Amino acid sequence: DDLHSMRCWLEERALRESIAAGDQAWEERIVLVHHRLRRLPRTIDEDAGVHSNPEWERMHRLFHMSLLAGGPSRTLLQFCGQLHDRLNRYRSVAATGRHEVRDWKAEHDAIAEAVIDRQPDLAVKLLIEHYSKTGKILHGTFEGAQPVEQKRP
Repeated sequence: DDLHSMRCWLEERALRESIAAGDQAWEERIVLVHHRLRRLPRTIDEDAGVHSNPEWERMHRLFHMSLLAGGPSRTLLQFCGQLHDRLNRYRSVAATGRHEVRDWKAEHDAIAEAVIDRQPDLAVKLLIEHYSKTGKILHGTFEGAQPVEQKRP
């Protein structure tokens, strides 16, 4: 919850700054990365065991970071990248569990459109909703899980 809250808080700021300062090259990068992400399968079937597609994961990270890359603060972008990576560890574990199907393409489409149309309030709302859906999946996956005891030498 702490990582999720911090990510939403920082990325709201980063996204607003990115929308305000992003140039045409930034917009074109979002369009290109979004297009590439949409064309990739989310999962791969390895001998009937469904696994996350590593290329999708790479492009997914690039999409989210591209949204924020138009802003002036490299430090803020680095913090957002670190939070993305930390939360992705949990998301990767949750992806192996059962949960309701979501239309990630439609979610990303709406976010990209709001960003490119320079609608910061809508873009932030959609991004936070996107992350919150993931948060609910994480809660459902880890609810009732017992902490692992660390053995001391």
